[in-house]
Amino acid sequence: MGKKEKNIYQALSIIIFSISLGFCIVNPFLPIYVQNKGANGLSIALIFSGYSIAKILFQPLSGIWYDRRSKPLFICLGLGVYTLISVCYLFMPQRLLLLTLLRFLQGVAAAFVLPLARTIVGQIVPQKREGSFLGTFEVSYYSALTIGPLIGGLIKDRYGFLGLFEALFILCLFSFGIAILAFTHFPNLLPKSNESRVDYKRVFQSRTFGGLIVFILTRAFGIILFTIFLPVLMNNSLKMNSLEIGAVMSFSPALTALLLHPMGQLSDQLDRKLLVFVGGALAAFFTFLLPFAAGFWQLFLLSGGIGLSSSISLPASSALLLEEGRRYGLATTLGFFNSIMETGFLIAPIIGGMIMDNLGEGFVFFMAGLCGTIGVSVFFLLCCPISILKTINNKFRLIFLS
Repeated sequence: MGKKEKNIYQALSIIIFSISLGFCIVNPFLPIYVQNKGANGLSIALIFSGYSIAKILFQPLSGIWYDRRSKPLFICLGLGVYTLISVCYLFMPQRLLLLTLLRFLQGVAAAFVLPLARTIVGQIVPQKREGSFLGTFEVSYYSALTIGPLIGGLIKDRYGFLGLFEALFILCLFSFGIAILAFTHFPNLLPKSNESRVDYKRVFQSRTFGGLIVFILTRAFGIILFTIFLPVLMNNSLKMNSLEIGAVMSFSPALTALLLHPMGQLSDQLDRKLLVFVGGALAAFFTFLLPFAAGFWQLFLLSGGIGLSSSISLPASSALLLEEGRRYGLATTLGFFNSIMETGFLIAPIIGGMIMDNLGEGFVFFMAGLCGTIGVSVFFLLCCPISILKTINNKFRLIFLS
């Protein structure tokens, strides 16, 4: 990777960290703000589901436009929308309809930022080193996910909701400025797509892409159910305090962020499909064990196990997806992939809520573990047998030829 590519890579890392940090500061407290404005449970659900619906609709479109037009400044459009949203929040909106619209627009902006940032990184990273570079790039997101709620809690206690929205505005404006500077200085750096038309039939006939789609859909179930229902389990069944709940919830993304770089390097050396299978299987196993935990330390360790599992599968799956994207259209492939993941994020809480109401919190994690097991099993059947046979064949050839 040359000097200009490194500058773009670093700029994108800063952008993703800053924009993610801003919304990770605000998002944990936004339901409280909305509730204070008179929203009931259904209204809160509608407001927050608008974000996922927008991402499901616009991520494939942003990928198609990007692949056909090859304009990296599309990411600036998303950051500009983010900045406008943060300005609206500064006026402390009171009407629920306006809050719903802001969340929907946030989803539209998200469809143009993180997936396209990954696409740009995919265009400039060296081949055979995708895992290490993509793993390191994802550290910016997971670091924000780890420290954002903590910073948000400190800001809210001292400055209230307006302080949260001011922090969001500053970080959005900073990200937007970095993007303008980066793409102004290097307008012709990124290669144009060779795909004027994407062959969608070939994309969906790919066994690897199909396996990745099933894997990420079921993995999304585990991620969102862990995030939403584990605090409920800890509060209702185990009677943990806020500090213990926060420690358990933050340990998983913190460990993921810490291990992404070395695991990315590992994915460049080992079979990526097997790493996805191993990481997904471990995540399903640890998720299934969550209801059996009797106290803080057991849950803390299981949370760490899930974080470790994510760090194993994430760089490898990202590198595999990048390989598929280079064949069929990078932004389009990433757009559809992220839409499927967001679909899991949208429907899993509804299913999880129904299970909790009828069977209890523990069965939510049994279902999440079962979905994860089904996902990695389908991935294995679609992708891994050929990969294993090639690995075994190479090992035998190496032994007999030496």
